[in-house]
Amino acid sequence: MAYNATTGQWEMEDDNVATGVENIINSDSGLMKQAATSGKQYANKRGLLNSSMGSQASQAAVMNAAMPIAGQQASQTHTKNLAQMDINSANSLQQNDIDAKQTLMNTDITSKENIANQNIASHDREKATSALAAMESVYSEMFKNISANSSIPAAERNKYNAHIGNLRDSSLNLVEQMYDIDLDWGQTETAQV
Repeated sequence: MAYNATTGQWEMEDDNVATGVENIINSDSGLMKQAATSGKQYANKRGLLNSSMGSQASQAAVMNAAMPIAGQQASQTHTKNLAQMDINSANSLQQNDIDAKQTLMNTDITSKENIANQNIASHDREKATSALAAMESVYSEMFKNISANSSIPAAERNKYNAHIGNLRDSSLNLVEQMYDIDLDWGQTETAQV
């Protein structure tokens, strides 16, 4: 495999024997010149140097010299390609494992945050409910005491009940602000006696 610096990736090399033979023959190396000369000498001994058979003998000698080299190079290149494919596969599996673990971790964190937020919201609702129940109990007790006291004139009782209704509304507004909720089930009614 050849490393491509532009892409930063390993690229498969050509491991075809025919391509290797062609490259070796076209290289015009000393070995190929020697093989061609040897083929011509063989044809000359037979008296075929200037014939088509002489040319074929020269080409055959070049091919015979190139084949083992090209076969060996192709085998080595194929082995390198397989090794790099194994490395790429292992790296890919490792990256997939890392990605899966990261996704799981992010999901777990998000889930824990959601649970924590729900617990906080539940706690706030519980505290708001408790505060409202206590205020309603105080309001009801005061309203009952004021309304039951016949020694207070009716007009005064109405003023007292209006006052405790305003106190109740003020307390409800405070709970709304503290717990960021909206209590919109109705307004305080003042008793008419």
